[in-house]
Amino acid sequence: MFYLNPRYEADFWQQGLRRLDDFFVCTDGVTVGRHASRHVRRIPIRDYQIYLKREEPVLFRDKLESWWNGFGWCSKARREWQILVRLRERGLPCPEPVAVGEENGMAFLVVKGFTESFDLPMYLAFRPSMEERHAVLRNMGHAIADLHNAGFTHPDLYAKHIFVHRPTLQVSFVDYQRTCIVKKLSLKQRCLELARLDATLHPGAVPFKERLTFLHAYLHRAYTHVTREMVREAALIITAESSRLLKRRRIQGMYAETSLLSGDVSVVTYCRVRVPDEPHQRMTMVEQEEPAVLKRIS
Repeated sequence: MFYLNPRYEADFWQQGLRRLDDFFVCTDGVTVGRHASRHVRRIPIRDYQIYLKREEPVLFRDKLESWWNGFGWCSKARREWQILVRLRERGLPCPEPVAVGEENGMAFLVVKGFTESFDLPMYLAFRPSMEERHAVLRNMGHAIADLHNAGFTHPDLYAKHIFVHRPTLQVSFVDYQRTCIVKKLSLKQRCLELARLDATLHPGAVPFKERLTFLHAYLHRAYTHVTREMVREAALIITAESSRLLKRRRIQGMYAETSLLSGDVSVVTYCRVRVPDEPHQRMTMVEQEEPAVLKRIS
């Protein structure tokens, strides 16, 4: 099985991506994500970039999960292709699907990268003005509400999967491979997904008051009538689930990333330094004036 958007066929031909097998052996670009059986490469093509997501091998449990959720007996790549096509039909924010293929227990998906856009942690690192931040938070609340209102879930709604278009401040989302399509989402189901975003944002990046701005924008877009009790219930669900998620190592890593990029100078980093007149090294706590990634000093 191999589908390719004919609009990009000439560009892919020049890049050497002409047959199904070419996508599985492609080493162009750089690796930007890697999991046990799935990795992602960013490849520049002409004046835009594509992301090649490969599954090697396609796991039985992934096929079973796709079948169980109504997408057929297929890989995550083909499942995400189906989701992206439906999202674009409804005008919802997502990357453009370009190609998809499955063969001999392997699969791949190609999507087009966003232009003039940055993921949310990187956008916050630019330290935008308060007015601009509030506009982005409101747009983000409206976009997620539209997604949920249309019946699409997003179990991977982390900060790094939200992209901000700098010229318009509109937001888009990526990584829909675990998305499901349901008839209706309850308030609790909605808030459990919002908690994933909350857990991956350090308070130094988005303070509590700004989170309320986002929550109010989301609720007023999702429901025709919003009460104080509803806002309070939503906030409690999000806070409780966020605290639970922060016990996971993966979530802690994304949380730490937004703390460094947000310019939070209260973050303490640990550096290995050599102490004079001592033959060994020890760990010393150093408070930095500017946030910095963990580094080794020998």
